[in-house]
Amino acid sequence: MTRSRILRWLIVVAALYGGLALLARLLAARALYHPEMTSGRAPEGMQKLRGPDGSEIAVLHLSNPRAHHTLWLFHGNAEDLGDLEPGLRTLRDAGFAVFAFGYPGYGHSSGRPSEAGI
Repeated sequence: MTRSRILRWLIVVAALYGGLALLARLLAARALYHPEMTSGRAPEGMQKLRGPDGSEIAVLHLSNPRAHHTLWLFHGNAEDLGDLEPGLRTLRDAGFAVFAFGYPGYGHSSGRPSEAGI
């Protein structure tokens, strides 16, 4: 193989690699975040907090006067507060106060899911 042929193959391989890397970057959010799979149900007592940028984050605080501790819950991917509500209420009934919130773009929180938003 000649030097020029090797150089052409290296350029082709580098271009393909760069194209795949760009495609992965553009499609990463679709592959990582799945807010469309959540219940979309607003749990009883849910409130919204407004951020400095005007976005709203859904929160659920289940107080418990007997509680010595408050559990902060961070939902997983493809979940929202409506999905977690039964478990959150079980934790409250077990003697804890509970605070949970929805990530941007999930459930009733505004915005778009992103690493920065989380």
